Amino acid sequence: MMRLRAQNNWFAKSMHTPPIKFKFFLYSLAILAGLFALAACRPSDPPLMKALDTSDFESVHSAAAAGKTNKYLIMGGLPVEQPTVKISLELSSFLGRWEGYSYNPPLKKERKFVLVIQSITATYGTAAYWVGENLQYPDVVGQVRFRVVSSSPTPAIEWQVAWPDGTKTDESYRFVSKKDQLEGWSRDASGNHPVGPYVLTHDQDFFIYKDYPQYLSGKGIYADTYQNSQLNQYGPGYLYYLPDGYQENKLKAWPLLIFLHDGGETGGNIYSLARSSPFIYLRDVGSLPMIVVAPQLSGKPGPASFSMEYLDGFLAEVRAKYRVNTARIYITGLGMGGEAAWRFALHQPDMFAAVAPFAAFLDPIDPAALKTIASVPVWAIHGQNDGVVPVERGQQPVDALNAAGGRGRFTALLAHDHDISDMYAEADFYDWLMQNYKHQSSP
Repeated sequence: MMRLRAQNNWFAKSMHTPPIKFKFFLYSLAILAGLFALAACRPSDPPLMKALDTSDFESVHSAAAAGKTNKYLIMGGLPVEQPTVKISLELSSFLGRWEGYSYNPPLKKERKFVLVIQSITATYGTAAYWVGENLQYPDVVGQVRFRVVSSSPTPAIEWQVAWPDGTKTDESYRFVSKKDQLEGWSRDASGNHPVGPYVLTHDQDFFIYKDYPQYLSGKGIYADTYQNSQLNQYGPGYLYYLPDGYQENKLKAWPLLIFLHDGGETGGNIYSLARSSPFIYLRDVGSLPMIVVAPQLSGKPGPASFSMEYLDGFLAEVRAKYRVNTARIYITGLGMGGEAAWRFALHQPDMFAAVAPFAAFLDPIDPAALKTIASVPVWAIHGQNDGVVPVERGQQPVDALNAAGGRGRFTALLAHDHDISDMYAEADFYDWLMQNYKHQSSP
């Protein structure tokens, strides 16, 4: 009560102040009222975000070409509003479909982005986004209402994204007129730890397939489950390819190539194994004269890496099911799978005709164990700029193998980081494999 009376007395006294002071008092109140009004109008809450309805596939994506109805430009079918005369040229430049990559180390260009700015005003806009390492099976798809956070000549837009692991990041993009591209960054809730840059252009290179298994089957690539139920504790099944002539020639035994995937393909859709693997060659180049198989790890709560029990059981099932030339069994792997390829070769030293670990290390390095595969050709390939497994760690087991009398070969690829999966699209790699076979059996 005393406080209220004091406030009232102060106000009463102010009413009897000289005219100039009273006018200043009223002017101050007006300013304060204006500031409160502006604060009330500012978008303090995160912008609206919701899932993108993709149930009508062809209204979201556009067919790549007439007659190729299974291949679609990602979000090429979404409508984009025409710019109004009330916004600047810089803001209107945001409108349209954008695609590109993250250039954040250590895996530059691993994550891909498609962003469609559908509408924009001087303060707000709407957009749809499609993000993932494998765009056929994206991590996040959604629609967002973003806000314009800076003015001409370098306007920017920002919104918040909730990721599958529960984290949230603030996404911001600015238009770079000289390059006609968007450049973006992500920041965590604290505003620290920026991730990027993301560089998006108006290219039209990112496609998906309406029926991906159908597309892969057209390349001879299929998925299968395990006949041995004990293997289900490790993974859901495997992807496989049978060479041309396999079904027709019932007497011929064929070379076998085993591919072990990196951690990024653990626990996802099994068809994701067709992305960074020898299936790249089968998808984009042509056929191979060998059986190709790739087991998948189920991930959490399953094992975090390929166990020897899993690989022993998998190889036994494959050899029982398919006509395999035991003189020509090869193994390769990428990253985590490359490390498992080293271990499996040491675990079954008399099994493989050649071993090819990509972007991999071996720990521990046991010279005595390496001597057991001294007769087996090994070609280890690594990215010179690998920030996940330093190139020196990739070379160490090869040097140790050669010191034990082995046949190791090491290649460091310039301008490559941890992702060297493009090597699986090179014919020279398969030519090298096929030059090697075990001498105790007929080739």
